Amino acid sequence: MVDRELRIRMLVAALVGVVAWSGPAALIPVSLALPILCQSRPRRLHRASIAFAYYAAALWPVVAAGIALYGWHAIPFLLVITGLATSVLAACWLLPGAVLPLVVTAVPPIGIIGVANPLTSAGILFPGTCWVGLIATALIPFGIARCPACTVPTVLVLTLTLNGIARVPAPPAGWRGVDTNFGDIRNKKDAAAEFRSAEWIQQAVRLYDAQVLVFPELAVTRWTEATEAFWQPTLAELAQQKRTLLLGVGLPIHGGRDYRNVLMAVPFRPGTETASVAQSIPLPWVMWNPIAAKDRVPLSPWGRRTLRVSGQRTAALICYEQLIVWPVFTAVSERPTVLVAISNAVWTKNTPIPAVQASGVRAWSRLFDIPAISAVNQ
Repeated sequence: MVDRELRIRMLVAALVGVVAWSGPAALIPVSLALPILCQSRPRRLHRASIAFAYYAAALWPVVAAGIALYGWHAIPFLLVITGLATSVLAACWLLPGAVLPLVVTAVPPIGIIGVANPLTSAGILFPGTCWVGLIATALIPFGIARCPACTVPTVLVLTLTLNGIARVPAPPAGWRGVDTNFGDIRNKKDAAAEFRSAEWIQQAVRLYDAQVLVFPELAVTRWTEATEAFWQPTLAELAQQKRTLLLGVGLPIHGGRDYRNVLMAVPFRPGTETASVAQSIPLPWVMWNPIAAKDRVPLSPWGRRTLRVSGQRTAALICYEQLIVWPVFTAVSERPTVLVAISNAVWTKNTPIPAVQASGVRAWSRLFDIPAISAVNQ
């Protein structure tokens, strides 16, 4: 029978999961209570139970978003999927200590579903400290367990000092992200939805005079030769003005129904090929689904993460990648000078997920002192 103390710790862990991932960036460090709670319980099954409560609470918005996507009849399926993900993440806390589970849930293969990782706290606690701050964050639970009287004051002093001197990294001059309200442009009941969105984007290109304009994920659902022909007047205008357009698009794979979810740059130099960087970890099951018959997005956790745009090494974080750790690690390893975060929040706009995405991007931007530009479709 579960003892009373364990039930209390599970309840606290669930509360931590809800609060830490409710949206505000300042609340993310609350998630460090998870490794502290787990580390204080020597029995491994108890540690996994505490972690299960934390991840189950943190993942509840996934069910709400799934209902918006699939309908109420999908609730049993959604509960099974989130339950499996929660169980896998919780099982990692059967491992000893606090650092090892944090790392295992951050890197593939578990890192593919590694949401709500407390390591994200590093950018809020220790801005501008890069990998050193990340390591320090991972060691905080160990320090609190060994010597709380030393660790807590030290962390507080460092956090207050670093946040007092840190500044939000400024985006490159002439770069601008454009949010949209297209809704679901893939709606089969509205055949003209994508045409209207494409027309709006091309008008916006003429309205804004920014050197680089960024538009959201899947602003163009499929970029084909026919699409490029439709966009040709706008592309020619961009080339003449020496401006760059960054678009979230779907690039068909071998002309089939599968596609790559990419950030595509239309360069201003005539005669050059379009450059793009693909989403490395698409949303499991919804986008990355090996058993689906069509509309699959490939998984490439070790793929290239940056491209050069207007003199900047540009790293892309596409939608789901803003909720996990590994795409950030691989992107930062390529030493980008700007982060571009694009997403499509149509199915999640009534949940905390878009706010959590924005807070996650902000945290990583602060930690590595890399400016971030975002573009969201709702």
